[in-house]
Amino acid sequence: RKAVSYTHLAESSPMRTLLCFLDQLAARTEPVLLVGETGTGKEVLAKYLHERSQRSGPLLALNCATLSPDLADSELFGHQQGAFTGAKRSHEGFFRDAKAGTLFLDEVGELPLSVQSKLLRALAERKITPVGTTQELAYSARVIAATNRNLKLELERGGFRADLLARLSAFRVELPPVSYTHLYISQTHSPTFPLRSNSP
Repeated sequence: RKAVSYTHLAESSPMRTLLCFLDQLAARTEPVLLVGETGTGKEVLAKYLHERSQRSGPLLALNCATLSPDLADSELFGHQQGAFTGAKRSHEGFFRDAKAGTLFLDEVGELPLSVQSKLLRALAERKITPVGTTQELAYSARVIAATNRNLKLELERGGFRADLLARLSAFRVELPPVSYTHLYISQTHSPTFPLRSNSP
């Protein structure tokens, strides 16, 4: 796999701090949650993490906002042939298609609550259950999620599960607004890394 140059990202002190932090996370297997408004580069940073991880599988990106509630389970976890009307053949789903690579779940805050519970179980057990079967299948991909929504506010409104947010936030990276020059990074997994970095 040909490495991508990210030199342009390191032109400012805040971004150098961020990339250094991400370098420390690259080889980890725990989920990472990227939080920031539209235009702050969440997908670019997901690609950076994947590239630095040297994982053997691909990077697959899925915009959760585009998922139909009726087909979300199938898209994420796959289905057996004949599992529902129109399922003419079996489908692996994004979790298994990502193989030993990275699955990037963009706009994860848009997932329906019914799907959130299944995503939580998949992250906790490292297994998925395709639609139309009771067989649990292991997967190898690392999950990186991103959102431009205030998920803590969604918790209060009942629109997002607290246990899923905790699971996704093993490492949490908050990106500054496009117009803001400082950087805020927080993580909730290990005291090895700084909880806050405000670079000039």
